Amino acid sequence: MGCCCCKSNSKIIAAAWGFRKLSVEDYFKSVSKLGIYGLELHIDAKETKNSLDSTNPEEEAKKAKELSTKYCVSISSIAIGNDFTLENDSDIAKQIENVKRAIDLADMLNTRIIRIFAGFIEKSKITESTYKKVWDSFNIVGKYAENKNVTLCIENHGGITANGDDCLKVLKGIKSKAVAINFDPANFYFYGEDPLKGLRKVAKYVKYAHWKDVKKVNGKLEYCAFGEGVIDWPPIIKELSKNGYSGYYSIEYETFEDVERGTLSSLNKLKELGIK
Repeated sequence: MGCCCCKSNSKIIAAAWGFRKLSVEDYFKSVSKLGIYGLELHIDAKETKNSLDSTNPEEEAKKAKELSTKYCVSISSIAIGNDFTLENDSDIAKQIENVKRAIDLADMLNTRIIRIFAGFIEKSKITESTYKKVWDSFNIVGKYAENKNVTLCIENHGGITANGDDCLKVLKGIKSKAVAINFDPANFYFYGEDPLKGLRKVAKYVKYAHWKDVKKVNGKLEYCAFGEGVIDWPPIIKELSKNGYSGYYSIEYETFEDVERGTLSSLNKLKELGIK
C-alpha cells in the first residue's frame, strides 16, 4: 500500500520495535524524515505506542491510510506478537482469533506480509505436544490468511525457532502455503547459529527479513545497528539473492534512545551493500 509520492520500489523499510515509544503518527513522521518510504506497523502490541487495535479495524485502517498518504510512507508489513506455545487451549484459541483479526486488518490496509511468532516457550520445556499446538494453530490461521492473500512470516526468535533446524521442524507440520519465514540473521547469531548456515537451511521459505547486527560488550552479546557488529554480511546477502529473495529489508534497530541514528546508519550500510 502506498501513495503517489512514495518511492514504493524501494525494498528498504523500517521495522516497528525500535520506534515503540512513538505514537503511530510520530512513527510515520520519523520514518519519513529518514528518507525511508515504507514501514512495518504493530497490531495489538500492548507494550508499544505505535500499534493499531484490531478490535476497531475500520477506524484504525482509515487512520493508518491517512498517515501513509500524509507522510508518503507505505504500510509495507504488519508485526504481531502471538504465542502458540501457551499451556492452556483456551489461551491459544484467543491467540488464533487475535491473529485472524490482524489478518483482516492487514487486508483492509492492502498489506500482504505479517511478521508472526511461533511462541516463546523455553527450549527445555518443548515437547511433541508443543509442536502439535503450533502446527494446529498455524494450519488454522494459515488457511485464513490464504483466503485474504496474506503471508504469515514466522520469525526465528529463540526457543522453538532458535536455529535453522528448529524452524524447519516448525514448518514441517504446517500445511498452509501462506506460512513462511521472517529471516532475522542477528537472532540466529544471538541464539548460537551461524546466520549464513541458518539461512541455507530455510532460504526457500524466506519471504521477509529483519536487519540488525550483534556486537560483544563486556563478553555479552547485544543487538546493534546493521553493519556495526560482528556479522559478515556480503555472503548472507549473496545467498539470499541466489535463492531469489525479492522481499523487504526491514531495518530493526532496537534501541529507542537513538533509533533514528541507528536506523539511518543501517540504511546507509544496506545501500553500500547494493540494497536499494
